[in-house]
Amino acid sequence: MSRFRSTIRSLCARSSLALMAIAALSGCPDIPDRDAPERPSRDALPGPDDPNDVTLPSASDDPGSSVPDAPSRVPPDPRPPSLAEVHAQVLRPDCGACHIDRSPPAGNLFLRQDAQLADRLLAPSTQAPHLSLVQPGDPLASYLFLKVDGTHVDAGGRGERCPVGGDALPPTSRDLLWDWIDSQSDPDRLR
Repeated sequence: MSRFRSTIRSLCARSSLALMAIAALSGCPDIPDRDAPERPSRDALPGPDDPNDVTLPSASDDPGSSVPDAPSRVPPDPRPPSLAEVHAQVLRPDCGACHIDRSPPAGNLFLRQDAQLADRLLAPSTQAPHLSLVQPGDPLASYLFLKVDGTHVDAGGRGERCPVGGDALPPTSRDLLWDWIDSQSDPDRLR
């Protein structure tokens, strides 16, 4: 009986080794290979500027193809948003009814895009004079951001969240405003 058991154990050990070898060769993630390098994190994967990144041809490269393109990886825009972009995408559409089209503008804040817009945005708020409308590099110390975020009263401001009577800013607009204020580094000039 002991010879039978040793034969079974030997077969089981060989089978286990064979299964582990097959799993390792097939790339099974459940069996760790001690000699294999670690898999890179998602952040370490090649990006669009990586010379090792492989770009596969898309269906649109073949005008006769009826196969739709797969969604492409869109790299984030490395440059910070400009005042012109923020005006066009946030201030004009979301704040314009009260601060561009109205005369006088609400809160005496005129957001028309002109040569003095940056100066007006760097000025202290009339509702919270201890805060500038835009504090370059610091969205949480910028009354303009606090006002659209609805946290302006906590910072010593007054009035309703803007836009007044409407929905809160969409997350993309809020994020763009945050990114723009955060990217400003010159305390005397907005870009």
